[in-house]
Amino acid sequence: MSITLNFSEQEKKKVSKLVEELEPLQLTNEYMEARGKAGGCAVTLYSSGKLLIQGGEEKRVRDRILKEMNLGEEIVLGIDETGRGEDHGPLVVTGVLADKNKVREARDSKKIVREKIDEKAELVKKKAIAIKTVVVKAKEIDERRRKGETMNSIQAKAIDGIVEEMRGIGLKFKVKIDGGRLPVKSKNVQFIKKGDDKEPVIGAASIVAKCERNNSKDKETRKSWKSAKK
Repeated sequence: MSITLNFSEQEKKKVSKLVEELEPLQLTNEYMEARGKAGGCAVTLYSSGKLLIQGGEEKRVRDRILKEMNLGEEIVLGIDETGRGEDHGPLVVTGVLADKNKVREARDSKKIVREKIDEKAELVKKKAIAIKTVVVKAKEIDERRRKGETMNSIQAKAIDGIVEEMRGIGLKFKVKIDGGRLPVKSKNVQFIKKGDDKEPVIGAASIVAKCERNNSKDKETRKSWKSAKK
């Protein structure tokens, strides 16, 4: 059994120190930064910020590490999309509002086998404060593009709607969005390239969005697909 936790570049130094204090284990590839043994588990920190815990007591070791990290609550609205560059089906944009520390096991959905997506999505739903998903069907994408909209503007409007609804909840949070900058109207938002692999709450949004698209009945071909990435 194994558990994967995800940490930012800033957090990685603290994680590395904790792992280095464990009974040492040999590094077996260039991507490993620190490795040790705790409670019968192998604990490996990778350069990406991924912490892999393998062994029969992985949950107990996970809880111990998070406790020793002494991380304060950090509420984040993570936003990600799936289906943007596909030639069929919907564009799905999802926002997950959650305490970053409660969804550290979430990671970019592209790195999770399809059979596990639904399971991971259920885990996110249990731990999130709120989730909002916008689904733009293939037919609507074609209609809006015929009227002059681009995929950038379609995605940006979905993001703005998610941010506006979440801010209506009344909590203070940071907004972190996967990818390069888009023409959003929302203020105080951060775009992060490959954010779904760097920020746990964006990773959580990636998982829920992928689950929604996988289960969608919309399989229509997009007539405007040739230029859909613009």
